[in-house]
Amino acid sequence: MIVARAALLLGLCSFFSSRVLPADGPDGLNRPDRDILPADRVAGDPQSASSQEIPGPSAASREEPRLSPACPQDEPNLPSAAPPGAPLSPISPPFDPGGIRANGPLPALPMPPGSTEHPSSDRPYWRRNLFKRVLSDQKFLVTSWWPSELRRWQFTAPLVLGTMAAATSGAGDADGGPDFAFERRFHAKTSGTSLRLAHEFTSIGNVSYAALGLGTGYFLSRLTGNEHLAETVSLSTEALIDAGIWVSALKGITARVRPSGGGRGAFFQFSAAHNGSFPSGHAIGAFSVATVIAHEYAGKKWVPWVAYGTATLIGASRVALGRHYPSDVVVGSMLGNSISRMVLARNSEESPLALDRFRPIADPSRHLYGAAYSYSW
Repeated sequence: MIVARAALLLGLCSFFSSRVLPADGPDGLNRPDRDILPADRVAGDPQSASSQEIPGPSAASREEPRLSPACPQDEPNLPSAAPPGAPLSPISPPFDPGGIRANGPLPALPMPPGSTEHPSSDRPYWRRNLFKRVLSDQKFLVTSWWPSELRRWQFTAPLVLGTMAAATSGAGDADGGPDFAFERRFHAKTSGTSLRLAHEFTSIGNVSYAALGLGTGYFLSRLTGNEHLAETVSLSTEALIDAGIWVSALKGITARVRPSGGGRGAFFQFSAAHNGSFPSGHAIGAFSVATVIAHEYAGKKWVPWVAYGTATLIGASRVALGRHYPSDVVVGSMLGNSISRMVLARNSEESPLALDRFRPIADPSRHLYGAAYSYSW
């Protein structure tokens, strides 16, 4: 009886070993016709395994079966992990924890905590390199933005009127033209409290105060994690640098003598000491920053009033102190506003938040379909 049981056990081991072995090679890798007996079939009842017909290797391979080192009943937890570098067992498939080969390639590793490195294409416009944005702005202003702006009467009318008023100054009139006459009257009436306020608002419009305000806003945005404030500071800085580039160029080209320099508003006085009047640098800088703030916080109705009101008082203070003519302030404010709207338009066009400005257009009667983009200044 013992001999019969031992013979039966040896026969079962031979049967199962022949079912697990690959048909084409000893390693069993990359064989499309490989047939591996399921683990539950191996570890289960031999009778249930033999009661069903299982496709296996060819008859030739069954003639010389190779015995496994141990009977499957003694190794119920198959497959098992092999040490690194060790050869695979002839009865075990390649170790594949979690079914990686079946589920596709490994997923990408997540970025380390606190890392800010990511592709530049995924960054919003205002997070990209500031100086590269400023350089690209100059070409965009000349080739695209200002040709489009000249077709808007809201921009063209004040710009033309201010330039015409400036052109009439110092043209031989006894009073120096309406531009110079208005500046003299306004300056003469500025005294006492109004004079002190004029000095205060002029100080607010200085470059040092603007840099201090933008720097403070930047550190507050980093400290509090306020992305909206960070965006406002970034766009304001870009607009202010753009405005500074153009106002410096225009001052050097026009060489208009300031009223405080003893002039009457004549242009192209390159040898004069105070010939940087046109346009007003305080006005173009104040309105460039004010436009961005008013746009970014348009949901708070008092913010645009405060922003534009402060910019207007800064420009008026320059006339009250005799530093600029009214035309300098008008042209400077229009240029500052236009430059900021250009920066805001570029930011909106490349930002995912701008998608809500698109709306579909459909006219089934004429089979016309498209999309429209709207942007309110």
